Amino acid sequence: MNLKKRGIGVVLFLLCIIVFSGLTYAIMLEKPDSILVAVTGFTDKEKSNCTLLMNEYGGGTKTGLDQYIKDQIDAGDPDFYVKSVNFGAYVKDVLPNEWNPNWKPESLRAGAMATKLYPWFTINFYGDPKKWPITDAHVVDFTCDQMYEENSSTENTNNSIDYTWNFYSLRNNQLLETLYILGTEGDGSKNGLDPGNEMSQYGTKYWADNGKVWEWMFDYYYDNIILTQNIEVDDFVSANTNKGQTWNFYLNIPNNHVGFDVYLSLAPYLELTILDPNDNVNISDSSSILFKNLTVVNPKAGVWTILQ
Repeated sequence: MNLKKRGIGVVLFLLCIIVFSGLTYAIMLEKPDSILVAVTGFTDKEKSNCTLLMNEYGGGTKTGLDQYIKDQIDAGDPDFYVKSVNFGAYVKDVLPNEWNPNWKPESLRAGAMATKLYPWFTINFYGDPKKWPITDAHVVDFTCDQMYEENSSTENTNNSIDYTWNFYSLRNNQLLETLYILGTEGDGSKNGLDPGNEMSQYGTKYWADNGKVWEWMFDYYYDNIILTQNIEVDDFVSANTNKGQTWNFYLNIPNNHVGFDVYLSLAPYLELTILDPNDNVNISDSSSILFKNLTVVNPKAGVWTILQ
């Protein structure tokens, strides 16, 4: 989506969905419980430059660097080891090392999404053997992956991670690989980026300072994506959506995963349409009102009651 060229209207909507558990659609993705992290003894300067590390310690290749880390572990160097880390704890010890914890919440929320999705994608994409097969680690603690430092989490970054924890993003029905770079300070443009595939860290600061929400930033930096939220029965669904943006809401019922696609149409009206997993229209509401408060109650035989 190139939302920069559209009249971007942000809509806040709240939905409360209560459903029965008679459907079975295995479409909801679930986060990993843990991640294997290779902790290294490189200096902070070295860790901030992946190319430098590969050239200096790996003969210019990722495989050579992988072998070097494994050799240090096997030699008993106490600064080199692999450990299993709770996935949530890992993300919380990455974000403050990738984003400035003092930036505004919407910037940190964009960062929370990016720093969560990158390792999640890496685990799913590589499987076993892992990305670092010689060391047998999913990720390392430097910028070949992400800057990780144990016990470095902050209140601001933790709050942003908790706020976005049940959200993720898909492209072509696959988990989005969230590539990101520092970018240019004070500039929210896509200059210097791989357009449509890469986020600027400084860019999220710029856009947050100018009133944009993290959902908008994801659509701005990543093309052709669907934003997704996993919810539970009785949960309120809250999302800032842009015109033309597509959302998936995956409702988690015990032993069943049910998906609802949400589309917000373009002008002249703001039309909210919710489809069930069989693409049947459950809700269609069209108006020029920017704020929508809909409640779906007791779906029976495909009939939904909408309270406004």
